[in-house]
Amino acid sequence: MSFGKNIYPPWIIYDVVFTYAVMHKKIRNRNIKKESFQMFTEMLDTLKLSVIMTLSRVQVRLPEEIEAAQRAQQEAAAREMARHQYSTNEKLASKQQNLVIKIGRNEPCPCGSGKKYKHCHGSRAKV
Repeated sequence: MSFGKNIYPPWIIYDVVFTYAVMHKKIRNRNIKKESFQMFTEMLDTLKLSVIMTLSRVQVRLPEEIEAAQRAQQEAAAREMARHQYSTNEKLASKQQNLVIKIGRNEPCPCGSGKKYKHCHGSRAKV
């Protein structure tokens, strides 16, 4: 038995190899299509499940309940606004009290002119 000589002509061997490669590619593509379709159906099932779970949690309210909830929200907002306004007024009052600073007559004027306070703005403050 000799392995050197082939009993088939080269074009037949080429055809067989080519046919095998084509069939293998088709089978591989078919498997890829099956896997992708399976993944797609799993995604759809997951989506359906999440939609159903969301819809099962929905609670239908009567118009009276909605109005009562809106009134409660408005009252809470009004209380919060009043509390915020009160705290803002307190802060402003404390800031105004802190702003009153005693300036000595011989100290430099806070306007930045370089003159003494008594010759710059201090002379207007006496009146």
